Amino acid sequence: MTFDAVVTQVYQGVASGGLDDGSGKYHGLAEYGMTLDTGKLGWWSGGLIVANAYTSFGKAKLGFTGGLSPVTYSAILPTADPSDTFVMEYYITQALSKSTVLTAGRINPANFLDKTRFSGDRRT
Repeated sequence: MTFDAVVTQVYQGVASGGLDDGSGKYHGLAEYGMTLDTGKLGWWSGGLIVANAYTSFGKAKLGFTGGLSPVTYSAILPTADPSDTFVMEYYITQALSKSTVLTAGRINPANFLDKTRFSGDRRT
């Protein structure tokens, strides 16, 4: 059984100029999840149970910046609303043989697709 937790904290404000009044905003995002290996727990072999959730807190600066993407992606996860919690994924995986695996549940595709040296983890 593993438990993983990460907290990202962002303080944003305009140093000078622009349309902002100079007040800053604080936003945080907590990402946490749990993985259960059913074989190591003695339940049944070849099984994996995964659940991951996000909790946002604070109020992010989401105003117009002139770009197409937000200033920080942590401000729009799990939703653009402040102080929200959402279970991003939960699934069970069962190995049927050495070459066949069955997965069922809600999967966050960002955790599986396009895993290369240059992409795949938005934190790094």
